[in-house]
Amino acid sequence: MKKIDNKKEVVEKIVALPKEAKVEKKPALKAYKADRVVNVRFEPSMTSNVIGAVARDEVIEALEEKDDWIRFIHGWTKKEFYKEI
Repeated sequence: MKKIDNKKEVVEKIVALPKEAKVEKKPALKAYKADRVVNVRFEPSMTSNVIGAVARDEVIEALEEKDDWIRFIHGWTKKEFYKEI
């Protein structure tokens, strides 16, 4: 009876790399610096509920931009109060 080393087979499968691996590049996030205290809203609308605030000189990273609004990790904020850095 022949012994089979299953661990060795698994390791070889994990270590083996494809000949041409494709690397997907994610778009770089834009960073913005607040020029004053700015409200953070639930939706990109002046009538949406205020759910927080960004401090003056605080830097945020934009996840999405829509019209004159920036979505970041905590919600939406008006773009006019920021400078891109």
